[in-house]
Amino acid sequence: MTKRGRIDIIHLAIMGEVGRSALSAAGWEVACGRRAKARGAVSASVATKEESFRGELVIVIKAFAGKVFNMEANTRKSDNKTRMLVTLSILIAMEIVLSRFLSVSAWNTKIGFSFVPVVVAAMLYGPLAGGIVAALGDFIGAILFPIGAYFPGFTLTAFLSGLIFGLFLYRSQAVHRVVAAVLINQFVLSLFVNTLWISILYGSPYGPLLLTRITQTLILSAVQILSIIAITRALPRFRESAGGMA
Repeated sequence: MTKRGRIDIIHLAIMGEVGRSALSAAGWEVACGRRAKARGAVSASVATKEESFRGELVIVIKAFAGKVFNMEANTRKSDNKTRMLVTLSILIAMEIVLSRFLSVSAWNTKIGFSFVPVVVAAMLYGPLAGGIVAALGDFIGAILFPIGAYFPGFTLTAFLSGLIFGLFLYRSQAVHRVVAAVLINQFVLSLFVNTLWISILYGSPYGPLLLTRITQTLILSAVQILSIIAITRALPRFRESAGGMA
């Protein structure tokens, strides 16, 4: 073999080794690329699972917090309802005491402060509460501590009186609303309606009886207007403890 032939053989051998090295390097790069892709897929899967877990955890926390807040709100409502019932019971008892023991009463006249607990109930809890306090106070008082014969018409008038106080004074206690509520109660319910009940109960002529009750109506109108205006000034502090309207 000539010297030129041996050089060509050596050259081919070197080129073969270089080619194999290049192929090996390319294969290594491909393998590394596949491994990197696999690692990326695994990382993406782990990140997705972590994000999903965090989302589920947030949902659970929100649900738990919602239940806690609902329980707190229900407890607060229950406490307010209990305080309302206790307050109304006390006001009914006060109405009975003021009406039956601390009032000036005759067969055709009654002057006192039994309207105060009714007005307080109406201001705190609204028309229905005012009517209930007035009606139950009149009915229970008439049964337990009768002054004369019981007549259901007076209980109806008492309920309407508390209802009117609530309609006028529950949301606002402005002076003109106080005056309007008192005048309607005194001149419509007390003077005209209650005079009718007294006339039916005792058989007295309606006209002359009405005239004898005008003085009572005027006196009680002035007393109630001044008393209710004074009550409105002390009501905000009492409302906080009684759980009434904010």
